[in-house]
Amino acid sequence: MHDAGFPAPDPDRPWPDPDRLRLPYLNNDETGQLHCTEVPVQDAAYSRELAEAIRNWRILEPSPRAMLAVSSTYDTAPLAEDGRNLGAVLGRIARDPEKWYDFRADAVALLPDLVEITVEPNAEWGQWDVWLQHRHEHRVTPGAASAGTLRVLALLAAAHDPAHAGLLLIEEPENGLHPTRVPQLLSRLKGRTSDLATLASGNGRQTLITTHSPVALAAALEEAPASVVFMDTVTRFGDGLPPRRLSRVRKVAESGERGTFVTPLEVRKYLDPLGRYARGA
Repeated sequence: MHDAGFPAPDPDRPWPDPDRLRLPYLNNDETGQLHCTEVPVQDAAYSRELAEAIRNWRILEPSPRAMLAVSSTYDTAPLAEDGRNLGAVLGRIARDPEKWYDFRADAVALLPDLVEITVEPNAEWGQWDVWLQHRHEHRVTPGAASAGTLRVLALLAAAHDPAHAGLLLIEEPENGLHPTRVPQLLSRLKGRTSDLATLASGNGRQTLITTHSPVALAAALEEAPASVVFMDTVTRFGDGLPPRRLSRVRKVAESGERGTFVTPLEVRKYLDPLGRYARGA
């Protein structure tokens, strides 16, 4: 994940309610250990800047049932959390031949039986018609596709959307995908993130992924080891305050303050059942 700064406000999305919004706040305690707590946005420093950034944070949890809905040709919004406007996002990408080529290349790499995706505006009904062509089969509507296929198309569509950059928040991206294709998915998503060293204009795109999958973890450690952190929950007590649960964030390191890092040996023990990450972290 690359930090591309605070994205500009998106006029198509409502302004967050600061009275209800709470933000994660990372801080170091007296031992140097990193903890995550929540603070109301109105109590946080630079609350307006944070609220503007959150306007372009998009949680993605595509639902196969929701993605069967037809999309209006007038829909200009980013991909909905459940993916219900997938057709509109695909239609937006398809308007640019170069961007459509890149999207199809990623989709076919992850779904090798998929040979063609057709997105056409239906002027009579004011909707996007989407057709999927699999090898040796007639083309079908998304309703005949598997849940895994729809999920992959939704995640890639959000990552390729030319009209909406910002931060994509994806939980368990490996769901519905064959384990052997998870590394390819993470690689393709990483390929759509922005690099500050080459970002010439705009706010760029970032991707934040959470997972419990050893397969996804192994792939992430190979693809972008410096971006991987481990999170767990610990109980803090003995500082004069009641015991409380805190989220702990740790990177992989050979040494450091106790409790502030995960060793390569711990990583290998977690991944050894797969027999895949034998070289260490």
